[in-house]
Amino acid sequence: MVRSKNQKMKKGDALFFQNPVFVFADFRRIYLAKLVSNIGERFFLIAVSWWVLHSPVENSNSLLGFIMGAATVARIVFGPVMGVYADRYNKKQCMLVAAIIPMFIVAGLILVFPWVEQHLLSLWVFHFCIASFLPLMMAASTSSLPLVVHKDDIAKAVAMDGGILFIGQAVGSTAAGAFIMLAGVIGAFYVNAAAYGIAILCLLRIKSNLHVEQAKPETQHSMWKDIKEGFHYFAQNTLVLRLVAIFCVANFFMSPIMIAIPILTIEVFNGTAFDMSLLELSLALGAVFMSGILGSWQREFSLSRILPFTMLLNSGVLLAISQSREFYFICIALFLMGSSISVTNAVVMAKMQKIIPDAIKGRIFSLGMMGALLVAPVALALTGILSDSLGIKNVIFINGVAFIIVGMAAYFLFKNEINFTESRDGNNL
Repeated sequence: MVRSKNQKMKKGDALFFQNPVFVFADFRRIYLAKLVSNIGERFFLIAVSWWVLHSPVENSNSLLGFIMGAATVARIVFGPVMGVYADRYNKKQCMLVAAIIPMFIVAGLILVFPWVEQHLLSLWVFHFCIASFLPLMMAASTSSLPLVVHKDDIAKAVAMDGGILFIGQAVGSTAAGAFIMLAGVIGAFYVNAAAYGIAILCLLRIKSNLHVEQAKPETQHSMWKDIKEGFHYFAQNTLVLRLVAIFCVANFFMSPIMIAIPILTIEVFNGTAFDMSLLELSLALGAVFMSGILGSWQREFSLSRILPFTMLLNSGVLLAISQSREFYFICIALFLMGSSISVTNAVVMAKMQKIIPDAIKGRIFSLGMMGALLVAPVALALTGILSDSLGIKNVIFINGVAFIIVGMAAYFLFKNEINFTESRDGNNL
């Protein structure tokens, strides 16, 4: 039962037909394009991790951290610019560009594969170039939602769109490990390129007009003036500043898990690519599971309770991982960590959604996310360097202790704040 974006869902529809993926054809095309490309990107990341860590180069852990940090650097550098392009130009064309160019970059990597094998540092350049277009895809696709679904169904569409990253990570991580064992690293790169090709075909089938008329030039603000207004808002609203600060600090100690998982797989378990994919899958499934629960949760959340709880849970998980050599125990621990990450993100983002005015919300979220991304490459680089000298287990232990401090800070930062959701039964968590 496909409807246009001007036709909202009906209460009498079966549950199956109430999902915007099945109701709105163009939303489904965007959803599938993002999901397939996200799975392909997981293949790329796991292949690069496996390739670098099994290479004969010295300090491979540090090299992997450096290469993984390329994506964060690219998003920081190009994020604001790509956001402007997504607002000014047809969003369908922007999404096509964000899929076509990375596909050709991956194809180029396949063509020069033997040379790259001798110069692994060049992977940083390939990763940086591919990741440069991720902000364009995200900005164009997210801002397209009101243009392809009915206004009353935006919330459902946003929820479905937000789950793409976790679903893609779960599917990609599971399939990539097994596929690399069969077809090798270069086979995973072929899958990545093919995924972009499928995404392009989905995007080409979009029929809605995804171009939004912009304000007249004389009424437009300069980009720099808009950015300054965002910083001024932070100075006036200390609660938002504290939320962003705790989010950035938590991201600093959480982001190293990106390279800790492949290092644990090889150095601790002497495992295979499939083992690494199971660890990745455990983290992703925890996030997916908790996202589903939060979608129907009716009680209020108290910042001074839930944020310290999630930080202390992260601490306990990391400390347990640092002391364990049991593979499946660590899988369970990562599942709990994924759940904790999902709760933390939901709490912080929901609070900010409620208190930030709509007129400035985009800039505040962009600046806040940029702050979180700025700390990630530093954390990744430090993890790679310290794991070479101290060992990955000790690095994880240090992060676990740090989360205890972060949890205590979260309690004192938000102990006087009111709850942020309306409760139907008047209960708090």
